Amino acid sequence: MADDLVSFTESQKRKLEKERAEIFREQESEVSIDHKTRQTIEEVMEEPDQTVYDHAQCHVCYVMYQDCYPRFLVSNFLNALLMSRD
Repeated sequence: MADDLVSFTESQKRKLEKERAEIFREQESEVSIDHKTRQTIEEVMEEPDQTVYDHAQCHVCYVMYQDCYPRFLVSNFLNALLMSRD
């Protein structure tokens, strides 16, 4: 189903981007991460380097892959967008 996004019209892509932007505006700026990830960051912060947030980034991507993306694929919004394309 994600491959269908490639064939969207520019109008549909703008509509999807508008919805994405609205979702982000509604969210708080902090990201909820698990205790282990937070602890890893705190340990690295004692001597920070350019990789300080790599573990957190991997964790967020994992959560998105396991939770957010599958929910998006079955969302009413995406289904309506796909139906409007036909």
